[in-house]
Amino acid sequence: MSPCCSFARSDVRDSAMHDLVLRDVRIPSAALAAAARNAPRLDVAIDGDRIAAVGPALPPARVELACGGALLLPGLIDNHVHYREPGAAWKEGYVTGTSASLRGGATTIGEIQNNAPLVETAEQWRAKVASLVGRARNRVLAYGCATKGNLATLRELAAVAPGIKVFLAADGALEVCERAALRAIFAEVAAVDGLLVVHAELGPLIHAGVAQWGAKAADFHRARSPEAERAAIDLCNESCAETGARVHYFHVSSALACEAIRDAKLRGLPVSGAACAHYLLFTDADVAQRGALLKCNPSIKTASDRLALRAAVHDGTLDVIQSDHAPHPRAEKLERPFQQAPSGIPGADLFLSLWLELVDEGVLTLDDLVERGAVAPARLHRLTDRGTIEVGRLADLVLVETCDWIVAEADFASKAKQSPYVGRRFRRRAAKVWVGGRLAFDRAVAEDLVALEAAAPLPLDALGADGKSGCC
Repeated sequence: MSPCCSFARSDVRDSAMHDLVLRDVRIPSAALAAAARNAPRLDVAIDGDRIAAVGPALPPARVELACGGALLLPGLIDNHVHYREPGAAWKEGYVTGTSASLRGGATTIGEIQNNAPLVETAEQWRAKVASLVGRARNRVLAYGCATKGNLATLRELAAVAPGIKVFLAADGALEVCERAALRAIFAEVAAVDGLLVVHAELGPLIHAGVAQWGAKAADFHRARSPEAERAAIDLCNESCAETGARVHYFHVSSALACEAIRDAKLRGLPVSGAACAHYLLFTDADVAQRGALLKCNPSIKTASDRLALRAAVHDGTLDVIQSDHAPHPRAEKLERPFQQAPSGIPGADLFLSLWLELVDEGVLTLDDLVERGAVAPARLHRLTDRGTIEVGRLADLVLVETCDWIVAEADFASKAKQSPYVGRRFRRRAAKVWVGGRLAFDRAVAEDLVALEAAAPLPLDALGADGKSGCC
């Protein structure tokens, strides 16, 4: 493995010395202030939880890490994960979930509770945020939900939560797909300049499709069709145009959806879209072969859809990359008939490695990865203290190592060990991850994954300075 990093401690005690300096790192230009972009190798100094200096040959520090020209990235912001706690913590939980995200290079995550109990009021949101203290190992943006029954409390919730999730296809009260109901939700969120994060599949089309095509893996891309995704986005774009609400489309999966988002942007609507690696790496043929391992909502679609998604990430139509980490126990996922198996792919542990693989394939550049994985989500969620490696920003950093790594189930911190990526070879991965200047993950140190439930969390603030970010 490389690089071979080595720590050094200074015996000098000078109050002017930085706490830590990372020596000799390569940083993509997109992560840097303009003045620092010409140097091929840089040092990064950290004091407390902030970046204190960026430049060549910085003065000695109390602790130094020789990085040997390794790639240093800003901590990624994975703005779509499911940790299932409370209510279904046997599937994941905050400690194992956030530990998995750290291994995947994500220092901030956006977490949506899509199992009971849902987060439908500001009071429930505050209780959820308080429960994260002492549990999460990175920074958590806790979303709220729009349901059929919480319109009266939605404005207050949208004023504090970093995003309101809308499901146009779901079970029970979560599904909201009627035009009038959507417009009312969009208006309430727009009234406080909140953000809507949308699962865009239209319920009636999905229910009919699943009834007709849902039994077989080979037909799942028909059960949850591109037309259902496009119809949902068109409907939301109407409400966006009428209300001015900011809209972010999660896990875009088809060429039709990319067209709808591209058209909305050309009209000047405040919309954005996100891509997940599994839609860019697999097709319906893989689902037919591998079954429930690749069952997810929206469905993985055709080779032509995959090409369109790759183009949309490349040209910026899709602004953000995310994992949609969706863990389930092995017995539920692999020991049931395909139609009864739950949807979802665990992706947190490999978040960075998967997108670096797509960089190697030429789908995007390293600068694009930084833009889509850190800068753009920070801008989307108005997190002005992170997303780049600049003086004054939070010292949320990821040091990358080159490797010849064949992934095994034992490599996952997530409780969901079954993965379509087991046995896949990767060339790069997160070696060390700092959150607020503290070393939160070190791949060189063996981690007892069984003991993660009892692990000491990072002492992070429960709320951001604006009271909205829900970070802990």
